[in-house]
Amino acid sequence: MWENGHRCRNQHKSLLQITVATAGAVMHFVLGTIGFALGFVIVGPYLPGPGWLRGVIFMAAVWFLAGLIAMPVLGVGLFFGGAKEAMAALIGHVVFGAILGMVARLPERSVQLRPV
Repeated sequence: MWENGHRCRNQHKSLLQITVATAGAVMHFVLGTIGFALGFVIVGPYLPGPGWLRGVIFMAAVWFLAGLIAMPVLGVGLFFGGAKEAMAALIGHVVFGAILGMVARLPERSVQLRPV
């Protein structure tokens, strides 16, 4: 079982895969909870519509850029590697965007015309 360190290498590889997967999950959580919330506070006031719609627009743009740039760089493939994966990711981003838009307190919209 331990001949030439074969089992030891396999255990090390499994541990490395778990560590990479854990790091990816942590990064996704931190980026989603802090990074996109801060990005939405900055960009959100310039988007049209009520808060929930601005959140949907913002996160749909994030989904588009992730599918076009981030996923191919990570080796997953263009737009999450397939139609099912792309649609699942889009639905998740849209729902998260709607919730983010309803919950976030945005600064005053400086680009919207105010009624006189």
